[in-house]
Amino acid sequence: MTIGLDQQPDAAAGENAVATVQDTGNPWVSNFDPGDGALGSSIVIDDVVGGSWYALNGHANGLAGSELRVLIAQVTTDGDLSGQLYCQVFPNGVGADEDLVTLAFEPGNACGCTDVNACNYDSSADYDDGSCYLPDACGICDGPGAIYECGCADIPAGDCDCDGNVLDECGVCGGTGIPAGDCDCNGNVLDACGVCGGTGVDVDADGICDDIDNCTDITSMSFADEGNIGCLYFGCMEPTADNYDSSDNIEGAQRPMIAASGMVVPMV
Repeated sequence: MTIGLDQQPDAAAGENAVATVQDTGNPWVSNFDPGDGALGSSIVIDDVVGGSWYALNGHANGLAGSELRVLIAQVTTDGDLSGQLYCQVFPNGVGADEDLVTLAFEPGNACGCTDVNACNYDSSADYDDGSCYLPDACGICDGPGAIYECGCADIPAGDCDCDGNVLDECGVCGGTGIPAGDCDCNGNVLDACGVCGGTGVDVDADGICDDIDNCTDITSMSFADEGNIGCLYFGCMEPTADNYDSSDNIEGAQRPMIAASGMVVPMV
């Protein structure tokens, strides 16, 4: 007689030995054949106390497996086996929700699930033992019992929703990606140097990036204590000219002059 055990209990796995209850006037436990054929006698348990065996709530060997079954006895006999079992079951381990199930068995009758629609239907069973369980809402045996996000089908691999959409380059499900004219998902654009969100400029509008630092030369027309524009000098940029100056970066007649006020006044 057992509860979920077909060998010695594994304490490391949370299994425990089965406890028994018997009348002292009818010690049925000791009358069971230990397996060597030495005792082999008829056993009748029909007194007031009867015979009980149980596992405490929480013992691992008392938990139902994927088939929602728990082994309660292994009996071999060359005679007839009959009787009734009065079973107490705690669904999900909640004692207040106990189920009381009566299992009757007669000679030649096999117990099992007799519901042809059940996942564990047993065509050889003559008596339904209450172990039947049906497919979940999606027709899956031992399934989660709930409708998935896409009905009874999961979101297809690579999609981000049930409508066939995918993530765009900005991580938005079904989004349109980076807007036209922008260079990233944050609304930035390319600067004159081709840097996304950069501060490069093309001050002389020649299509070439003027990637220059702050100007600290007071003689420059763009002198500033802070900012992001480098020094600009008007002057001759023609190498063959007599007044060519390699430091000039804006074409002009000559370098600007500094007025008394400190402002840059270009002369043409």
